[in-house]
Amino acid sequence: MGEVNELIARVKLDEDGNVPTKPFLDVAERFPHLFEIVFGEGRVSNHLKSDVGGNVESLQTIHKEDPSAFETLDQTPELAAGIEGRVKLLWLQRGLMWLFKLVQDLLSKPQEEVTTVAWESYEKSLGKHHNWFVRKFVGVAFSVAPDRSDLLKAFGVSEERFQSEGKIFVESFAPIIILVNRWLVQQKLEVD
Repeated sequence: MGEVNELIARVKLDEDGNVPTKPFLDVAERFPHLFEIVFGEGRVSNHLKSDVGGNVESLQTIHKEDPSAFETLDQTPELAAGIEGRVKLLWLQRGLMWLFKLVQDLLSKPQEEVTTVAWESYEKSLGKHHNWFVRKFVGVAFSVAPDRSDLLKAFGVSEERFQSEGKIFVESFAPIIILVNRWLVQQKLEVD
């Protein structure tokens, strides 16, 4: 989590308060690995990594095509390089919001089972956008989530360090993900 926090610190809003594309995507690129930490290696984590990672890759492709036209996320094109940029950003934001809420809830509910915390954070974020089949698939994924001590071992941190780094993560990533969400709402792509 320390590496992600260092990357988040590099995401400096421009003078108009917009999120810069490249640093944001550099951070987002690290998130798919968290699925493997939470769910272990296998089909579930591979699917989730592919989904979030695919959105990151698509947005990186658009950015590489014309970096000056896509300097900040509010400049995300509807269509570029044959990719629906705004739709990719929408789904990336939803996936990142779930991971954000997961860390936030793990911090605030240290006594609860990881499975319960994961489901609650999913319900508050991605769950409301998924159909019945996907929700069942995610439920299966959560059934293989480790207990808290195994999760901390997978992260390679103690509870104290997780609390410390997790707090930094939540405090530094919240303003960014909120700005992205606010812009998507303004574009009528996301519901508030």
